[in-house]
Amino acid sequence: EKGLVDPEKKLSEKEIYSLIFLPGFSSAEKVTDLSGRGVGMDVVRRSIEQLQGKVDVESVLGEGTTITIELPFTLAITDGMLVRVGTQRFIVPTINIDMTFRAEEQDLFTMMGDSEQVNFRGHSVPVIRLHKQFEINGAKESLLEGTLMVIKNNNRRYALLVDEVIGQQQLVGKSIHMLTKMSHISGGAILGDGRVGLILDTSALMDSAA
Repeated sequence: EKGLVDPEKKLSEKEIYSLIFLPGFSSAEKVTDLSGRGVGMDVVRRSIEQLQGKVDVESVLGEGTTITIELPFTLAITDGMLVRVGTQRFIVPTINIDMTFRAEEQDLFTMMGDSEQVNFRGHSVPVIRLHKQFEINGAKESLLEGTLMVIKNNNRRYALLVDEVIGQQQLVGKSIHMLTKMSHISGGAILGDGRVGLILDTSALMDSAA
């Protein structure tokens, strides 16, 4: 009816289902603002394939339809907190975040060996200065001016010094070859403004600070 295939050609079920991904294909009889233009599933497949993934459709009469999307293992949805240190932006996985707060002078002290500590819920927590770890210029250096983000891993806790907590975001994280060579970085993600945010490897950060 729509002239998509030769009527004499016999198609397998898989080939029939794949027709919904053709540009311009629509089952709607009338075109509206919401449907009928044939724009949708072809865009979905193209976007998935750009991520080196694939989409598959299976359908059973009277039972329903299943659409399966497969993405490479190196891709994952990261629920993270976006922070800024100088001009650099980092993503801290929310699963590793305990709390963020502004320290007061009476909460700060130094242990033997010049280890900076902050009092957090009655416990001393070592401070990690991200601007020193990544050699970032122009970042806030005062523990009283920046924000402290307490990260946790098993029974360990450390406080990251950041300039600003921008907010929580869901991002598609990807293990990028050139980034995996950077210490304390597990991958990267494209932010809404087109910049690349570096995903912090909090466990590696703790190990290096121990």
